[in-house]
Parts: sequence; C-alpha cells; structure tokens
Amino acid sequence: MKTKLLFTILVVLAAATVFAEEEKLKSEPFALTIIFDTSWSTEHDNNTFKSLARQIIAKLSPGDYLEVITSRSGKPRLCVAQFIKSGTPEEVKGITSIIEKVNSQFLSDASISSAAHLALNRLKQTSEKNSYAHKAVIIFSDGKLNDNDVKKLEKLYAGLAENNIRIYITGSYSTNKKLLIAANQGKLTFSLITEANPVLWVQQNRGCFYSWPGSIAER
Repeated sequence: MKTKLLFTILVVLAAATVFAEEEKLKSEPFALTIIFDTSWSTEHDNNTFKSLARQIIAKLSPGDYLEVITSRSGKPRLCVAQFIKSGTPEEVKGITSIIEKVNSQFLSDASISSAAHLALNRLKQTSEKNSYAHKAVIIFSDGKLNDNDVKKLEKLYAGLAENNIRIYITGSYSTNKKLLIAANQGKLTFSLITEANPVLWVQQNRGCFYSWPGSIAER
C-alpha cells in the first residue's frame, strides 16, 4: 500500500514538474520568420500559404517576434517586422491584412535561398538585441526550387544550426529531389502542403511536447 502511495506521489510530482517547465517554455519569447515563395508556379497554392500563415500568427504570444519575407526573382522583400504586443484579434488582423497582399509573380522564379539568407541575418541581428529561447524559419513553397537554389539553401544550414534556428519548408509531389534528400539528412523539416501543420511546428519549437514512456511525442 505504501509502495503504491509513494509511486502515485512521484508520478504527480513528475507531472507537476513537467507542467511547470512546459509553462515556462511557453512564456519564453519566440522569434519566427515566415517566407513566402512567390514563384509563378505557386499561384494555385498562394491562398493555402496565406491560410497556414494566419493559423501561426493567431497562435503567437505577447513578446514573440515575427517577420514575414517574400522571396522574389530579385532581392527578397521584408513585409512585416514586429513584436507581438497583445495577440488580440485586432493585432492579428493588422498583420494578416499585409499578408493578404502577397501574390505570386507573373512568369517569374523566386530565389528561396536569398530570402532565407536575409531571414538568417535578421534573426542573428535581432537575437543580439533580444533574448529568444526559440527561433525558426518557415518557408511556404511548392518545393520546385532549382538545384542551385537548393545548394545555396543547404549552405545556410550550418549558420542556422549554429544559431539554433530551425527551418521548415513545404512542398508538392514535384519537390526538387535534392531538397528531399536534405530533409532526410536532417538539415530541415519537410512537409507536403496538404499535410503541413505549422502550428504544431511552432509548439514543438517552443518545447511544448515531452516524451513519456510509450509516447511518440518528442520534446
């Protein structure tokens, strides 16, 4: 009887510790950059990208930092750069209204690597001024990058890993095979557009999931 009681107490204490740690992680500031692939080939996916972005933004907390970058054939464009002050519907609407203006470029291929390079540099700069427990770059794309773009993106991986920045990217069944290989090597997290769950990515990045015996969730 005493053994069972002791075991129960230990389980409760362990659960309380995990809960407290999880709440602490949730409250720590998070820096996120969303990149939109505006290549002409993404024309039919553009609305889906916007919908996924809205889902993420609605889940950000006060103190989090958000940037939105559009990749282009020339220089990438910074559309949003702001701290989340309250996370109210009004604030979210103000940000998403800017995202609604993002459209695919006519007969043009965007450079994802250039946008990712800008994202990395800006995250490094803002991290020098502010302390972020978690940082991530999410790229909404159809995955139809050319080989040179994939090669440049892979080169950025070392800088991302060094600065503890995780990178996620969506794609289609026509995704560049070299990009899929990079994902298999653990250099980035890949998901089909139709299966993407960016809100889960953000939660995982915050460290909101813990592995219990028999659980498939990983911290």
